[in-house]
Amino acid sequence: MKCFRLYYIFIVLWILTSCSYRDDHNINSVTSIPTNILLPYSITKLKSTLQQRPFPQALAIGRLHIENNCLRLITEQDNTSYLVIWSTHIQFQQNSVFDPKSGQQALFGMEAKIGGGVIHLSDSVFGELESPINSDCLGPYWLASGIQ
Repeated sequence: MKCFRLYYIFIVLWILTSCSYRDDHNINSVTSIPTNILLPYSITKLKSTLQQRPFPQALAIGRLHIENNCLRLITEQDNTSYLVIWSTHIQFQQNSVFDPKSGQQALFGMEAKIGGGVIHLSDSVFGELESPINSDCLGPYWLASGIQ
């Protein structure tokens, strides 16, 4: 009976470990983030163009979160909640943002360093958006050049 019990425990442990296996050693696994998934929040992103646009050179440290169905950055310094306007190369998942240029990923709710700077409604960047800003997604606005 004792032998059967040990065998049963071994089988359960084997099943649990095989179900939770992750390939953390594959360096390329991070770069294969799908970009065509349906997201439960609104993203504001620049159009893809052949021409490079200049970005502000500031750095915001804060946490990404969803507010009124909008992806926002709350800064640690002054607790400002910015609607983020993302560069064209940024990729999105359900709970994170990935920058293939820097190789950095920002998880929602965790500290993130986002390059770029504050922009105003009068800035020409609002004519370069993939789609109009959701009416629930009010400013202030942070034009994100990438994740650092």
